[in-house]
This record gives sequence, structure tokens and C-alpha cells, in this order.
Amino acid sequence: MSFKSMKKKDVVLFYGPLATERTYKERGLITWCAPCSNRMRRLGQSLRVSGCRCFIISPAISLRVPAKRWCHYPVIEHLNGVPIVSLGQFGAKYLGFLLSPLTACLALRKIMCRHRVTAIMQYVYYPDALLISLVGKMLYGCRIILDLEDVCVPCWADWKLNSGVRPVQQLIGSLLMKASLLIADVIIVPTSKFMPYTKRQISDILLVKGCQPVADCLPEATYKEGRAIKILFGGAFVFEHGIHLLAEALCMLKENSLECPIEVHTCGSGNKVDWFVNAVKDVKNIPIHCHGYLSNREFCCLFESIDVCCVLQNPQGRYGTLKTPSKGYEALCSGKTIIVSDIGDFQELPDDICYHLHIYTAEGLKDIITSLTLQDVITKRESALHYAKKHWDSSIVGAQILQKGIAQHA
Repeated sequence: MSFKSMKKKDVVLFYGPLATERTYKERGLITWCAPCSNRMRRLGQSLRVSGCRCFIISPAISLRVPAKRWCHYPVIEHLNGVPIVSLGQFGAKYLGFLLSPLTACLALRKIMCRHRVTAIMQYVYYPDALLISLVGKMLYGCRIILDLEDVCVPCWADWKLNSGVRPVQQLIGSLLMKASLLIADVIIVPTSKFMPYTKRQISDILLVKGCQPVADCLPEATYKEGRAIKILFGGAFVFEHGIHLLAEALCMLKENSLECPIEVHTCGSGNKVDWFVNAVKDVKNIPIHCHGYLSNREFCCLFESIDVCCVLQNPQGRYGTLKTPSKGYEALCSGKTIIVSDIGDFQELPDDICYHLHIYTAEGLKDIITSLTLQDVITKRESALHYAKKHWDSSIVGAQILQKGIAQHA
């Protein structure tokens, strides 16, 4: 399929670094950002189910991509009815990344010749995404909708040797963020904590916490009696995300007899993977399965059987008000309950859909795990599904984006 085969209609372009499994493997991308890909895919799908045609455009390139071939041809895939265009790129190491803004602008010009683009959605503030938004706004009069998934604020402590932060990246990111906010007509934020950083009127901001299709009921296997409660920690294995709390809590439980049997599953990557495995090696009374990095398909198979997801980002950490874990809302929309710290807006969630870790300690986490019963977990899962259906279903979010971003200014 090519751009020529698509009929001329009003469309919304969503530009950002979404990577499908196909392009990730074929192009040898070094990293695959699951939160980014999931967020872009689901927002695009929400627009589609709300009656808007949306194209997701991805550069599908990274700075350190290995030189497998001299060029990568454009690839068009469809996921849940949303076209995802992975742009053609030069395959030479570094060169492909440096020239990606040029290929993005050429692709934008082709699309503009064949479609009436009413708005461009920009995922965070990557340089090429900012350039596409600038060109679309200045040359074609498109409205710009910025999906601000995290906030970049440099601080002097970043320059310390063991800070774990890339200070130059934070500085550049801050400048790109400010420029993106300046040209955006509407800003989507996942938490109210981000609103002060936008320095914009509330009328320009749309709060979208979760977004995905929500089922009407839980799977039948959920109600199997006598089974173990399955707990998942997924994501970055770093102390900022609370992996140390989980390790310490499990160590506290190694001599305890639990009211209900549990299984703990972990997946993801980070510099504390080996540390975690070593920390819990003496815990014998609780099955702990460390799956490492999983493909999207492998993760979905694991996730289907999970009851409780851990969302343990430190609310007082370096990124306490600058990032918010989308995985918490994804879990709730999928009919899971969560153990969640007071990060972002999660403390506002009702008690009947989640377990709040208000005191951010391993002791507090241990107490929650000890109190788990299968019936209570199932009840919270049912409540979570109903709550998500009411607030974050794709049809609801898509209508909100169209109303705020396009319809009010048509």
C-alpha cells in the first residue's frame, strides 16, 4: 500500500517515535519504548472510533541503529484500523537519524498533497516532531495538539557524577518542550501535576489519564477458586520506580505464612535487574518469576493472567512531578487492580478499585501484600473495569480530543 491508495479525506496526523514489532526487528532499533508506542496507538484508535481518520507517522529510527542496509523503505501497517506509517530512512549509522527530519518533512508534503490535514498531534517534544509541527502550522495552517507525556526540568544536581541523569539531555529537552508548548493550540496531559509547567490557560489543556478500549467483563478464568493471586512489577528496574520496595517487602515476607497464596512476576529492563534477582534469592515461600525483557506478544500473554500490578514510582523522587506511569491506567482499563504510590493523580482514585500505598515504605507494601485475599482482589478488579469504562474508554477520550482540539475551532 502507498500514500496514493489512500482516499482524500480530512485526517489528523499523529507524529512520534512509535515502533511496531516489525520495524523494531527489521531495522534493529536499540530501544523500544512500550509506553510511547502504547499511548500513541491507543490515542490514534480513540480518534478512529470517534469518527476521525488518523494516521500515525513514525520516523522508526534511532541514533545508534546498526547499519544493516543503506536504506529502509517506508512500511504501512494497520493496527486496530489505524494506519501506522514507518517512514523510509537512510540505514547508515548516525546518518539516518540526522536526516530523519528531512524525510519527515518530505513525507508531510506528500501527505498534504493527498489529504486535508486538519490537525497534527505531536508526541512529546522530539526535535523532528517539533519541526513537523512548525512546518504544519506555518505552511499549512494545521492546528497543533501536543501530547505532553513527561516534563523536562533541568536542575543543578543533575551534573553530579552519580546522579543517574543526563544533564545535557535535560537541558536540550527543556528548550524543546518550551518551544513545543509555545506553538501548541491544545495540550494533552496525563496528570494535573503537569498543568503548572505548561504556563497555559486551563481552556488550552485536556487531561487524559487513561485511554484504551475497555471490556464489559473480566475473563472467566478470573473466578477460579483456590488459585494464587498473581502480582506483576513491569517496567524499568530502577530505584525511582520502586523495585527496591518490592525486594525489601518480599524479603520481609520470606518467613511469613500468607492468608492467600501469591505469585510475583517481573518483566522489563534496567540497571537493577541483577540486584533484584540477588536480593530475593532467599525468598522460598513465594514463587518469583523474573521474565526479563518481553516482546509485546509475550507481555500480553503474561499480562492476561495477572491480578495486581505494582505502580511504585517514588512521589518524592527526581521525576515525582515530571513523569507519571501510564501503566497504572493501562492496568485498570484491562480489569486489573493496582498497588499504587501517591504519584501523579493516582491518590485521587477511589479505594474500591486499587490499593493505595500512602506511606512509601517497604513495610507499607508488605502490609498490603499480606492483606490480599482473592475475593477482595476480584471485587476490586470488577470495580476497576467499570470505573475505567466510564472514564477512560477510547470512545470517550476520542470525543474529548476532537471537541477540544478540532471542533471548537472548526
